Amino acid sequence: MKVFAFLPMIEHSVTEKIAEIVGSQNCSHEDVVLRFYSGDLWPRLGVYRLLGQEPLNLPDAVVWPSNEEEIAQVLKVCAHAGVPVIPFGGGSGVCGGTVPVEGGVILDLKRLNRILEVDEMSMTVHVQAGMLGQHLESFLNERGYTLGHFPSSIMCSTVGGWVSTRSAGQYSTKFGKIEDMVVGIDCVLPDGTRVYLDATEPHLGHPCYLRAMMGAEGTLGVITAVRLKINPVPSVRRLAAFRFMELGYGLEAMRSIMQYGLKPAVMRLYDPIDTLINGLAHERGGSEKWLRKIGLGTDSGRTEDLYRAFLRFPWLLQKLLGLLPLSSLLVIGFEGDANRTKWELETAMELIRRAQGRYIGTAPAEKWLRNRYSISFKLPKVFMLGAFAETLEVSALWRDIERVYTKARDKALKHVAVMAHFSHAYREGCAVYFSIAGYHEDKKVLLERYDRAVSALLEACLEEGGSLSHHHGIGMLKQKFMPKEIVGGERVFWALKGALDRAQIMNPGKVYPTTVQVRAQSETERGLSGFEAIASWYHKIGAMNTIVPEVPEEIKEILSLARATSKTILARKPKSKEEVREDCWYLDLSRLDQVLEMDPVSGIVTVQAGMTLHQLENYLYERGFTLGFVPRSRLFLTVGEVLANAAPREGSPLYGSILDNCIGLRVMLADGEEVVVRQAPRRATGPDIMHCFLGSGGKFGIITAACFRVYPLPQVREAVAFALDDPVVCVSSVRTLLARNVTPEWVLVVVRSP
Repeated sequence: MKVFAFLPMIEHSVTEKIAEIVGSQNCSHEDVVLRFYSGDLWPRLGVYRLLGQEPLNLPDAVVWPSNEEEIAQVLKVCAHAGVPVIPFGGGSGVCGGTVPVEGGVILDLKRLNRILEVDEMSMTVHVQAGMLGQHLESFLNERGYTLGHFPSSIMCSTVGGWVSTRSAGQYSTKFGKIEDMVVGIDCVLPDGTRVYLDATEPHLGHPCYLRAMMGAEGTLGVITAVRLKINPVPSVRRLAAFRFMELGYGLEAMRSIMQYGLKPAVMRLYDPIDTLINGLAHERGGSEKWLRKIGLGTDSGRTEDLYRAFLRFPWLLQKLLGLLPLSSLLVIGFEGDANRTKWELETAMELIRRAQGRYIGTAPAEKWLRNRYSISFKLPKVFMLGAFAETLEVSALWRDIERVYTKARDKALKHVAVMAHFSHAYREGCAVYFSIAGYHEDKKVLLERYDRAVSALLEACLEEGGSLSHHHGIGMLKQKFMPKEIVGGERVFWALKGALDRAQIMNPGKVYPTTVQVRAQSETERGLSGFEAIASWYHKIGAMNTIVPEVPEEIKEILSLARATSKTILARKPKSKEEVREDCWYLDLSRLDQVLEMDPVSGIVTVQAGMTLHQLENYLYERGFTLGFVPRSRLFLTVGEVLANAAPREGSPLYGSILDNCIGLRVMLADGEEVVVRQAPRRATGPDIMHCFLGSGGKFGIITAACFRVYPLPQVREAVAFALDDPVVCVSSVRTLLARNVTPEWVLVVVRSP
């Protein structure tokens, strides 16, 4: 490879100022350093290296700040000079999220690697963003705690990287994704402002900036520290493995376990190809035995040649393996105290047997546990063969997940070999994790094959109702698909970025495309300010300036007219005549009260925003479901009113909050454009766009429909009461229950007046 000296494209005065801030020893322009920081572990960059090409993009400088103040000062300098800044953690991302598309400064945060505080009373840890995951977990384990977050990259990824991509660990079914663990974030905005974002604070009147920062992949600011929930180290682990002759039976077992209310620490279902290959991958001579099964045994010296042939003609591999009676493997494990885990595993085993699963012991599950981090170390071996390997994780509802898997696999098989497993399960769905590999002697053709395979797989996923990413993020890899993932989401993202990053310096070229489609107005819309248009709507304005749209499409017309007549729109009815303002129109959405979809398989319901919670609960009750715990004071409010004004953490230990249970949203923006966040169990697709509208008081758009997770009606409801003399002891008792994973529907503490 040709090596050449790289000349910085930023002014020398800028690098001098940065060196003064962090120290010259913590700022580098050396060619070898710049090359190292030219990207992350995105496999496409590996294919590009197989071509013998130079890095596509190099940074101008790499900086290693030691504290938040230095970061703030560096950002101020870069913002003033218009120099791009790319936050960098462990470099373990696989989506091109740290590629310096426009050059600029790489801000490596690994010197911010300290534990700031462990609060054992509240069970939280405050940790700097540059700490490696395994270091944090080891620190907590020594004190009897665990974070419960175990991504396969735990040894080389950082806390800040986890939060900025909305990461998920292998135990996410029990502990949740990283965003479920976040209590607060310390960050520095692009202009150098230092802020702390609290997950429990209401954000009425503005977007939830904490939810925006999580998943933003460094495009909105720099995360410097995170406060996270911690858990006691479990005393017992119980593992088991099962075999299914039909993949669909295995998925049904997973669904029944989750909707029964169990929370296994791990539950992974491998498709037949993944089961076969991984079942033999750790055995001596395993690949030879696999090849002999389909009549292609050979001397060990030729095995690599056969692998290349299979990767070049994946359809042949699939056809040959189709001759074998293959099955799917499910591994499951529970962690906690002895009695509870015993009951959980026995209950899960019964549900699995009902779904035609056959118990095959604990060995496969124990083998998975021993090798669970190995995937991060296997990919380089594939590239050494002159091939490529890529992993793509998507999510979908239970009703869609098998169809998403089948169509995406079949589309990708035209170009690459494919295997997959299902994991990260929730009540309403799960993730499917595709592993693809391809080979061609001509590396230019190989790069084209990579691009075609990735595009085919992701497009098929979107067509069948899946979400682009469950936990890897977007970066550059999935960027072009984002307008389909969240319709109108780019409008909200660029509005956020315009407000927080006015100099447009933060990690350019990531998450959303840089161009925003603006819909051309029709002649009818352009003429809405005329007398006829105004007259056509004024007769519909009722008492107290209230308008009652019949269908969502009318809201678009009302908004257009409001702009033309300088009216403010409030998506609620006025409480009294005294509250009515002449410059306001009040939208009464009570006629938008239809149930759009009820999916009992996935356990979700989609309703229009004008339906009251009382109406919705009655509808669900007739079908054996409930939203969960809803305060009586909210029952007669509409879905739109509740979502627009709900506060974080306002919910139930058992059911969560109504904000947590909202998994899809439709919103009308002020210009009549619609934002559609399709329902998905979980996603890692940039900032959480929904939380720009949830809890923001209706300031940024009108919620027209929402999708909720629903729960089976409980067979039994019991309430108990205790009298304690000391309120402090009372609250401490509640804390102890929650710390031991006891999840009551509700807890009420009444303090007697002195």
